[in-house]
Amino acid sequence: MSVKQLSVFAENRNGSIYEITKILSTAGINLRAFSIADTQNYGIPPTW
Repeated sequence: MSVKQLSVFAENRNGSIYEITKILSTAGINLRAFSIADTQNYGIPPTW
């Protein structure tokens, strides 16, 4: 079985997750797992 990962950066506001999952659902994409990280720099390499 192939596993694909999608990373989405979203604004921390009411309804953000709903909007993202609604778009994925409309496209026929089923989620098996969902992870949320509440930090400003998650997944962004430093630019020093």
